[in-house]
Amino acid sequence: MLSEFLVLTEKASALLDELYDKAIEVQALCMQAPIIWDAENSEDLTTAKRGCNGSKGDGVSSPMPPCPLRSLCLEAAIESNSTHGVWGGRSPSSRMKMRAKRNRLTD
Repeated sequence: MLSEFLVLTEKASALLDELYDKAIEVQALCMQAPIIWDAENSEDLTTAKRGCNGSKGDGVSSPMPPCPLRSLCLEAAIESNSTHGVWGGRSPSSRMKMRAKRNRLTD
């Protein structure tokens, strides 16, 4: 499980375990090509975001529906303070802003 490799809160651990199990079950794209979701370059980040958020198609590639786990994935990333890769269709910098806003609202 993902949570075995990180020091996490109980909530984050449960979210990551649930995400992992569901991602295997629905054959999420991130489980098929994990290297792309962990990428640092802008091209791979764009590809990963498109895989999470879906796309309308561009005449060359077919339309894709959004990942059904997008919300759970984003919540798991925010809760676990993940600082790399694309989670829930969001980049690390986008998640950092969301986390900061959430912290301001709860303080």
